[in-house]
Amino acid sequence: MRIASLDFLRFFAAFAVAGPHLIIYFSVYEDSIFLETVTSLAVEIFFVLSGFVLCPFLKKIFESTSIVGKNMLVFLVRRWMRTLPLYFLSLAFFFVLFSRKFDLTAFKYMAFMQNFYWSAPDPDYFFVSWSLAVEEWFYILFPVFIFIFFFIWKMAFGLENRPAVYVFGAVSFIAVLTVLRLSSDVPVDEWGKGLRRVVIFRLDSIGFGILLYLFRDCIYRVPPPLILFTVIAAALYLFDAYHRITLGRADALEFRLLIFFATTLFSCAVLSLFLRFEHLFQKRLRGLSIWGGRISYGVYLFHIPIAAIIGKFLDVSGAAFVGLSIITISAVMTLVYYFFEKP
Repeated sequence: MRIASLDFLRFFAAFAVAGPHLIIYFSVYEDSIFLETVTSLAVEIFFVLSGFVLCPFLKKIFESTSIVGKNMLVFLVRRWMRTLPLYFLSLAFFFVLFSRKFDLTAFKYMAFMQNFYWSAPDPDYFFVSWSLAVEEWFYILFPVFIFIFFFIWKMAFGLENRPAVYVFGAVSFIAVLTVLRLSSDVPVDEWGKGLRRVVIFRLDSIGFGILLYLFRDCIYRVPPPLILFTVIAAALYLFDAYHRITLGRADALEFRLLIFFATTLFSCAVLSLFLRFEHLFQKRLRGLSIWGGRISYGVYLFHIPIAAIIGKFLDVSGAAFVGLSIITISAVMTLVYYFFEKP
């Protein structure tokens, strides 16, 4: 059964990335820091969403006494069939439109190595791919970490309570990456490229989605007004903090630690708020939510190429361009879903 509220949230987050990018692309609004903060928070929502929806599958694999390796292979094949075909199709569009140089940079994009432990290439013509690299590496590195964690735990304590071991493993995964980020020497002026968009420093954001699923029962014990207050309070802090960090006015503890916990709190609160109103989405917005969830991945990947193609052939005002681009992107990605993704 699909969770309509999360499908709608995925759809909303995709356009919260695409919309500001289009506004910046067509120079409709001057405050780029504000718009870039909106897109950044939308991507953070995607990360927590990914961990939340993947957790039941990974949890089942590691709590089972059957062969872990075989089940992990099935998991990876399913994820790769869901994510890789459209990724490589979009890479082809970005390559043709913005580069046409088959060099080391192109190979890095193909291998998801563009931002593994270093900043993305300059120029970064496939700039939306940084978050996809985080996702793809999480599919591999998180299970590997949990597998090793289970092995060590089994040697030390046994595996009588596999669910608890899985929880401890997820917490340890987040802790290790947090320490790694804290120990980094990335300066504040390189925060965006050198820290926020680097795979090895961001895998924990999806790990928090894993934890949210594991403790999902707690969501329904928190009053919705309190969750909404958390969303608003975290958002107010984040818009201020992103602005200060962008201008180089934040200290190391804030831009290496506090800002990431705040974005996680914001994302988890947003997801929790949508889950609390699942009944409304199921009754009134189910069709729109399912459609939006289906095209969201394509919207995220293709909004810039589609807008660039429109810009080559039409000469209208920036605001009209944005509206036309959004309509075109929605229509094109609907066709792509049914005739490419789904098959």
